[in-house]
Amino acid sequence: MYRKKFYHGNAICDYFPNKGDFFDNNGDMRRDAYLVLRLKEFSDALISRYFHINVTLERRKLFPDWKENEDYYLNTMAIKAWKKFKENTSEVV
Repeated sequence: MYRKKFYHGNAICDYFPNKGDFFDNNGDMRRDAYLVLRLKEFSDALISRYFHINVTLERRKLFPDWKENEDYYLNTMAIKAWKKFKENTSEVV
């Protein structure tokens, strides 16, 4: 239990063992889920490979202004997404 308390996942499956949790009811990438993984320093290439999607296309749909506001998304919105993720997750990541 002690080790698990301080464990910070180092693989995407540590955060999303059920790949379906990454997608909304329409099968689209969930905005907060993507931001959580980016906050945890997973690259778009790793995310694409794990979920078998084109993250670049999905990101353009969710964040049309990503290039102009990337810092805002990663420094502000991702932290909010992480807090929400932690509240809704029973696993300690």
